[in-house]
Amino acid sequence: MIHYWRGISGGISGTRPKSPHPPVRSRGVGGKREGDQTEAYCLDVYLVRTHILGMLLAIDPGNDTGWALFDNGRRLAACGLGEPELPGPVDDLIIECPELRPHGEKNPNAILKLARNAGEWCGRLRAIPRQRYVRPNDWKGSTSKSISHARTWGKLDDKEKDIVDAAFKSAAGRDGMAASKRHNVLDAIGLGLFGVAR
Repeated sequence: MIHYWRGISGGISGTRPKSPHPPVRSRGVGGKREGDQTEAYCLDVYLVRTHILGMLLAIDPGNDTGWALFDNGRRLAACGLGEPELPGPVDDLIIECPELRPHGEKNPNAILKLARNAGEWCGRLRAIPRQRYVRPNDWKGSTSKSISHARTWGKLDDKEKDIVDAAFKSAAGRDGMAASKRHNVLDAIGLGLFGVAR
């Protein structure tokens, strides 16, 4: 565990193993991040660049929970709704967890329900060794779903897009995914892309 490696806003400091890659600068949609969040992000990028990061599962909690699984090559391997289909051990779990904004919410109980749902998923998947919550603004900023989904789709290669299309279509023993629920999967994929630093 590289627990002694600390990241600060604007760069990396502290003792760490030498890497052939240039220093990682903290970045992300939605403004600067400080303290533990920046540290966690910088560490994630270092793990990805040195191929220490294994399979990653991204969860977008809700009434129709979306999930996306990324292999250790940082590529989308599977996605869907409901219970994740895991082919083997997963090393990292990243879950979107909303927060109440200071200026109030139209329906704060809905936000609290989502936060509770995120915690339940974390408990159900407690066998995954590395887990962390990410706020929506930390991975997609304040962009609308249409813009966020377009950016997510643009980052996928043809094989990854085929995986998404297959998840949306009907197959043996499975109905097709309703168009009104597909946004949950796209959100999970976008969150996962953030998690693997793409």
